Amino acid sequence: MEVIENKGNVIASWIDTHEEELIAAANYLHAHPELAYKEYLACEYLGKFLESHGFEVTYKTADIDTAFTAVWRSN
Repeated sequence: MEVIENKGNVIASWIDTHEEELIAAANYLHAHPELAYKEYLACEYLGKFLESHGFEVTYKTADIDTAFTAVWRSN
């Protein structure tokens, strides 16, 4: 995989740093397909993943059981 310098881009740098974990998350989602509005495993998996990396996660966004909003505040 090509390495791109992202010293000035916080988001791209975070993605580069967590590349292996993000690939594992994509593989998990691929291995556990769910129907629209029934993505309970995906919602839980991704929500916990983001929380473990310092994101503030709010579940049931827009009153949808499988929707969430994640906010990351850098210091």
